[in-house]
Amino acid sequence: MKIAVITGDIVNSTEMSPENKKIFFVSLFAYFKELEVFYNVKIEMFRGDSFQCMVSNIQHALQIALEIKTFIRSTVSEKQAVNLKIKDNLYKATGQIRYNARISIGIGEMDFVHDSALTSDGTAFRLSGRQLDEMKSKKQFLIISTDDKYHRELQMESVLLDVIMNNNTVQQSDVINKKLRGYIEKDIAGMLNIKQPAVNQRLNAGNWHAIDTMLKHFKLLYSNG
Repeated sequence: MKIAVITGDIVNSTEMSPENKKIFFVSLFAYFKELEVFYNVKIEMFRGDSFQCMVSNIQHALQIALEIKTFIRSTVSEKQAVNLKIKDNLYKATGQIRYNARISIGIGEMDFVHDSALTSDGTAFRLSGRQLDEMKSKKQFLIISTDDKYHRELQMESVLLDVIMNNNTVQQSDVINKKLRGYIEKDIAGMLNIKQPAVNQRLNAGNWHAIDTMLKHFKLLYSNG
């Protein structure tokens, strides 16, 4: 059976203060729960600041990864925040300082599955884990690896997508996250208490069209499973 495995870790989590770490991970765990329900997946934490998710519907893999990444990049610490907006223990801000995550997507066969993705095995697991370890030396924060004919194509696209995502500000990451969740601009404006043109401006500045195009292309590649 061919599946996708998402493996990631939080960048520089050891540098968080105990207070900020608690706030951050409470928010992250709550967000993971939302994704688990919506996509029918299970996201597991390991080694304190790393996570893994097995995705049976490969089409959802990049979508889930981008939702996680933009959520984390739109989250800032309490002390770093400017013009704090507090909602459900999540601190959002207009500042530029944010957290980040390395995320590796592996697509391949599953040899066997256990109760936990962490103890399952297969090409998808090995690709995802191996590439995550190699990303630290490459200074790359998003990568897609496959065991099929799309490997080279998706490796190149993930490099471009990585550059786009890592150049986005807190505000841009926030609105892109909400677009990924399916909200329209009018709804996002109401959620953030800003004008709709401001939402559109942030989406354009954050290269939403390019992100959405790559996401649709990825889903098309794996439309037959």
